[in-house]
Amino acid sequence: MGVVTHLKKSGNSQAFHVPKAFATAHNLDISARFSMEYRAGKIIIEALPDLIDKASDESAMVEMMLADFTPENANKDLLKGPAKGKELL
Repeated sequence: MGVVTHLKKSGNSQAFHVPKAFATAHNLDISARFSMEYRAGKIIIEALPDLIDKASDESAMVEMMLADFTPENANKDLLKGPAKGKELL
């Protein structure tokens, strides 16, 4: 059995409490990122890889962050209107 935790109010959202001992044992810090989904009655929380560890320079990190970006999955507000500024380069 894993760690028992609870939801608590955090601003206008809810947050899971991660006990310090658990975070320390698994090398999680306050900047750790996770994906979360609800599947078959269970909440699945998975740690995401640290982009900075995998990217040796800024351009490689940007490439990794945009790897799955397509016009189909983009926020439609980002694509409104004609292109202007440096995105034309």
